[in-house]
Amino acid sequence: MQKSILSRSYLRTMLRLPSRRNGIVSGTWGSIVEGQGWHEIESDGDQPFRWAESGAGIELAPRASTWLSLDLEIEPGPSLGDEPLHLKLCDSEGECVASASAAGRQMVHIVLPVDPVAPTILTLQVKGDVHPVPGESRFLCYRVFSLRESAPLLSPRLRFEDGWHAYESANGQFFRWASNGAAIRAHAARSNPVLTADLEPGPGTEQRPFRIDLLKADGERIFTTSIRTRQQIQSRLPMKLGEFAVFHFSADESMIVSAPQDPRALVFRTFGIAIS
Repeated sequence: MQKSILSRSYLRTMLRLPSRRNGIVSGTWGSIVEGQGWHEIESDGDQPFRWAESGAGIELAPRASTWLSLDLEIEPGPSLGDEPLHLKLCDSEGECVASASAAGRQMVHIVLPVDPVAPTILTLQVKGDVHPVPGESRFLCYRVFSLRESAPLLSPRLRFEDGWHAYESANGQFFRWASNGAAIRAHAARSNPVLTADLEPGPGTEQRPFRIDLLKADGERIFTTSIRTRQQIQSRLPMKLGEFAVFHFSADESMIVSAPQDPRALVFRTFGIAIS
């Protein structure tokens, strides 16, 4: 019942054009920095959007959790030619704190660090060459259709590494499909932290139960279990306080098949991974 109520409310909100226009400017997450790389709001039919240049700024509202999850609906622009969009989100010292990519119009999901007491200013830097557009005085690197706070797929101190496909959503839930050996990078806030992962078998295993191992970067197995349906698994990570380490999810190769009509290896998907 709760999901149905939320869904109807969400649809009503999205159908109000003024709310959608405002959603590109500000929200619970914070606001864009006007005059810093952002062009005026335009619309494509009833779809409002804003073109942006490299270096466009956003200001994130402070929060006690010290992290924020955002969904960006973005699309590469003509200033990139026919190349995909690759964005780096950089803090005031120029350090990259997150990245996002889009080959066409799509939703991307990012987790960002924020200050608990003061606003956090980030700039969205475009990687690669940027070209002028004939007959246009502006650089149109990408356009943003929506920018809103969302539930995260990763908790703070975790980062996706190789082996993960783009963010997708269904029935209001975000997830990422994984190839065999998909990796995460962890930063231990205490010794031997606990990793919790919400996983589900995919077409790459024909949705059959399969064995999955959690491996250290050197291939040492630290945890083994069987995934039969969507379920949460937990494993203690052999890490010291303050240590960084990479871990891989490895499935039994004999169980993996090609997914019909999809070239990707959709072995499993995650709806969320946390470290505590």
